[in-house]
Amino acid sequence: MTFNAAWKYFESGIMRQLVLNEGIRMDGRKVTEIRPITSRADVLPRTHGSALFTRGETQALCVATLGSDSDAQKIDSIRGGNPTDSDGEEINSSVRDTRGLERFYLQYFFPPSSVGE
Repeated sequence: MTFNAAWKYFESGIMRQLVLNEGIRMDGRKVTEIRPITSRADVLPRTHGSALFTRGETQALCVATLGSDSDAQKIDSIRGGNPTDSDGEEINSSVRDTRGLERFYLQYFFPPSSVGE
């Protein structure tokens, strides 16, 4: 194990113990403290919908664009249609139709720099 990997393991263990045993997060907040969140709608002018959410120093920009079936993401599956659970029962999905088209797609990017790494 390299020094950097060992240090990260050690540091993560200490942070975990602070949260579990003392109820204190790395930034000094208690685990019961929640930072206020703000939101703004219609941030981008040429989309069907957009919003900016901010909590502390973290921001999320959400964008919605409407489209037709030809714009949906095609999901290739051996079984086809909706996904099934471990018992083979079909899982109700409001976003994937019986043709394997994913009608809603959320791309989420959370870079390590956003949490100080």
